[in-house]
Amino acid sequence: MNKFILIFLTLISLTTFSKEITVAGELKALDTSVYSPPRIKNIWQYTIAFMAENGSVVHPGMPVLMFKTDTIQTKLVDSKGKLSIKQSELKNKQVNKVEIFANKKLAIEEKRMELEKAKRKAQLPKSVIAKNEYLENKLNEQLAQKDFAWAQKDEQLTRQKIKAEESILQAKINKYANEVNAYQNAIKKMNLFATKSGVVIHQSNWSGNKFSIGDSVWNGQRVIEVADLSKIIAQLEINENQIKDIKLGQKVKIILDSLPDKEFFGTIQNIASVVRIKSKEQPAKILDATVKLDKVDAELMRPGMRLSAKITTGEDS
Repeated sequence: MNKFILIFLTLISLTTFSKEITVAGELKALDTSVYSPPRIKNIWQYTIAFMAENGSVVHPGMPVLMFKTDTIQTKLVDSKGKLSIKQSELKNKQVNKVEIFANKKLAIEEKRMELEKAKRKAQLPKSVIAKNEYLENKLNEQLAQKDFAWAQKDEQLTRQKIKAEESILQAKINKYANEVNAYQNAIKKMNLFATKSGVVIHQSNWSGNKFSIGDSVWNGQRVIEVADLSKIIAQLEINENQIKDIKLGQKVKIILDSLPDKEFFGTIQNIASVVRIKSKEQPAKILDATVKLDKVDAELMRPGMRLSAKITTGEDS
């Protein structure tokens, strides 16, 4: 009798009893494309004009997210108007400078003729003209030389002035042309299209409400994610008092809240190294664990679906 009791106790000592731990979690996509407002100079707030339906499947080239362009359109019209004005001013200046330079050259020739005439008079000897007339001729020659030199200088200064004015106008034209090009490109950027196939997931704002058409968003805010349905994992929320029982390789049975009659299976693939606060409303500490699913059902599974998971513990993995 004692022999049988000893054998029984030995078997018990060699046996590891397993138990199940039930935790909550949700499905997450490993591969997602993020859609946010484009970065546009001097624009920080955007208004949503269109969103692909939450949960819908999109393929490359299909519209996903669009923003209103009213502000940019106004800026575009303003820059186009300024560009047109400066282009007209430059064209008129280029036409007018032909006449201006012709008049300056005519003035130089007139002063040249006056100088030559004054030189001839100044060359008359004192012996044939009165002293006062001789002195007056010499003075007139000096004045004519100054007038001729000033006419040449005036033409040179006018050319420099017109060239500087044209450079300023051209710089403004380039500035407004760049603005027009930038605003036109910005309008194109306000329409975002799918780059890969996946399911649309509307993101939430800082208040926890999902974004919708008409909402205002800021630079950097995630508005939509498009998730690859072929790469879905289950992320479990392990309560602080359950952490000691969780190990890599443990088997997991998953039941989706929306599909309570179906069971899915997987294995714990990764365990976070630090705990986190679940949420502001629920300050409990939890540890994230990732489950690799044995089979992904792309027809039924969607990222964000809540689930209940039963983890089998106490087994060799």
